[in-house]
Amino acid sequence: MKLNFKEEMNFVKRTNNNKILEVSSARKSLNTLRKYVMHLKKYFNEDENIRNIIYQEFIADTYDYLKVAGTEKIQLQENALKILSSNPVLLEQVYNDVKDIDLEEIDFDKESAKLEQGVRKCAEFQMELMLSELREKVKMSRAIKNTLAKDDFEFEKKLMNKKSINAENKLDIKEDKKIDIENELDLIKDIVPYGHNEIEKKLIKCEKNSLKIAGKFLEKYGFLEEEIQQQNEDYKRLDLKNMCYKYETEKIDEDIGLKNIFTDEYIDTLSLEQLTVLNAFWQNRVSKCASEIKKGIFIMDSLNLWDNIEDKNNIDQISDEVLFGIVLKLKLLDNIAEKARKNITEYDESENYRYARYDYKKNITSDFKGNYKFEFDNILPDIENDFLKDIDCCQSIRNNIKLIYETKETMIRELLLQINHNSKITNWGYIPEDKINDDNFILIGIDYPGFNLPLKLHMRKKNIIQFFDETKSDAIIPIYEGEKDMMYKGRRLTTKIYMPLTEQRESEIIAKNKTINTVDLKYNYIRHLGNLINKKSKKISKMYTHEYIDLNTMQRGIKLNGKFIGNIKEDNEEKKREH
Repeated sequence: MKLNFKEEMNFVKRTNNNKILEVSSARKSLNTLRKYVMHLKKYFNEDENIRNIIYQEFIADTYDYLKVAGTEKIQLQENALKILSSNPVLLEQVYNDVKDIDLEEIDFDKESAKLEQGVRKCAEFQMELMLSELREKVKMSRAIKNTLAKDDFEFEKKLMNKKSINAENKLDIKEDKKIDIENELDLIKDIVPYGHNEIEKKLIKCEKNSLKIAGKFLEKYGFLEEEIQQQNEDYKRLDLKNMCYKYETEKIDEDIGLKNIFTDEYIDTLSLEQLTVLNAFWQNRVSKCASEIKKGIFIMDSLNLWDNIEDKNNIDQISDEVLFGIVLKLKLLDNIAEKARKNITEYDESENYRYARYDYKKNITSDFKGNYKFEFDNILPDIENDFLKDIDCCQSIRNNIKLIYETKETMIRELLLQINHNSKITNWGYIPEDKINDDNFILIGIDYPGFNLPLKLHMRKKNIIQFFDETKSDAIIPIYEGEKDMMYKGRRLTTKIYMPLTEQRESEIIAKNKTINTVDLKYNYIRHLGNLINKKSKKISKMYTHEYIDLNTMQRGIKLNGKFIGNIKEDNEEKKREH
């Protein structure tokens, strides 16, 4: 892996140039971690190394999370089977691509790598599995018929009693590798929906467990209380006090609290679609919160704050320049770790995910390490700035967080598949951002009826383009309507918690829509909430998307009779210069 330090550092500075935002985020991360440290210190002796306790506990928590929520392979298989069952043309194309492969020579453990190579490759893998099983069953069936034709009474008796059968001794199996099956494609068309239903059952179970472990993780580190407090403050600011949520309620049939949505009592009432939309938001929140904890640990390590954490003044007195310098360093290290992952050939495998290993000591040049120390000695003169120590500081956490992000993206893909089959969703799509620091990501917005606020999620641009190219042959998607509706008095009000709308809250939204004046600063916000209710109301008009964008070219346009007509060209470089 070749790295140019100057290029890497310039990229980090260019994409993280909002010093105020970065410093504010760093202080928040430190204070979040400080609260948890203070909580833990109640249970440990003075002599115990609180840093090691927290570090190892956090690694264990993210590992436990991944054991439950790391369902990427299952989700990818479910995605592929859903696409094949709903797209007969693609199903036939994939069948024709793999039907003549010698399936008996395939190592399916190694072949499962296709699950990570896009929807088309994943569909090919599923087709290979189905054909292999189908042909094996046909072979076995013919062998049984050939054997029974010999009037083997004892064999027939065993078969009727469903006892184990020694195929080698009892079955007349021909050694022909080529099994000709009449109407094989038609049989596959019948098998695909059944296979999808079976794996969907497994996925529902995994999604339920994923939501529960997400709630447990977020509660432990204090994020649930923090988020609900901020969301309720937004509601009060907008004179929507009846929209506020409690942290926990006794009976969910009367009202539901934030903590309740992670319990079996509530989760068991959800469909797969509802589970997926909730998971998309809360797994995204887990990934962000895990990154906050990682950032807090890195800053605490860099400044040796572990022994002085009790006094909040020790955090408040850290200068903005020092915090910003440490944030830039962490971003640089994260970027290098991401590039290292792309050059890895060694992995530690597990059932649902895999760890990558990379030897930085061997593969990073002395020039790069020297330039790293020189640059950060100027920015952070009181810190050691040793590249190998710094990259190793949060590496185990970094690996886990990367896997958490991958899990999140898989859930978003599952959600995007569902949108195409849900006529209730009238507004979803690409959200143009005012200032794009990193054009590797795009923002997707979704108004999902039955939930309290719009769902907005970032996803890697190349991944979402590949997903749409493979599932619908192009990456032309709607542009989300009403993104600026969520602004109030110059401030963007984001979705802090994602909750089901109760009947009482839907009635509140309808009542507010009836009385709100068009000149009220809250008008657009209240009007937009009306697009989230399930109830029908003559006073509330549904929002529909009107404009589209081709994510490959970033050209905007409209659709006439299902055909995209581009009419607005966006020059990303010019847009960046304007900002």
